[in-house]
Amino acid sequence: MNISIASSEDKSQIKNIWKYCFEDPDYYVDFYFEYVFSPKNTIIAKINNQIVASMQLNPYKLSHYGEIYDTVYFVGVSTLPQFRGQGIMSKMFDYAFEYLYDKKIPIAILTAEQPILYQGLGFRHISSLKKYIIPIENIFRYKSKLTIETAKASDYSDLAAIYMKDQEKYHLSLIRDSNHIKKLHHEVLAEGGNIYVIKEDNQLVGYFISLLIDRDLLVREAIFLTNSALE
Repeated sequence: MNISIASSEDKSQIKNIWKYCFEDPDYYVDFYFEYVFSPKNTIIAKINNQIVASMQLNPYKLSHYGEIYDTVYFVGVSTLPQFRGQGIMSKMFDYAFEYLYDKKIPIAILTAEQPILYQGLGFRHISSLKKYIIPIENIFRYKSKLTIETAKASDYSDLAAIYMKDQEKYHLSLIRDSNHIKKLHHEVLAEGGNIYVIKEDNQLVGYFISLLIDRDLLVREAIFLTNSALE
């Protein structure tokens, strides 16, 4: 078995493994491998010239008590079923941690349905995703002079600024700039949703990201700077 950084020629095999191992719809997978995937951020394991496992280390910046750190977000951690249980992924994480050490990247993060599975690798649980279910009849209709519009490219810088202003109250947060918002907008559009900006006197005071899933409206992120924007 050979573990290495991927090359552009490996993209097709890596995409096929992703599609096999995860339940993401084709349009999202196509978006990801067009706009997010990078071979230089991908680690693969090959047996007899076949890619049998892969993981991606997407770069981000984190703020921790005001200190800015380079970090990577592990995504697409996947192994073909016939090669599972052979310790391949454990060896890939060892390779990844040495790679990050050489790059002087001090923090790595991932999202896991079962965090305990990754504690043996050195990961620790630091946060959870909260989900609120609100029946539509419990949502009040407010009278407001604020306007709601779909986001445009010209809003990206303001959206990043609003997000960073909101995140000042947290000791750990992701750093976003206009390029990050642009990529996020493309991702949401690919999923059939959109970013909606809230304006007061033509100034952005909040935004939310939502999309329809079956008959449910999912609001995956909401940022508000004023009470009127929250209402």
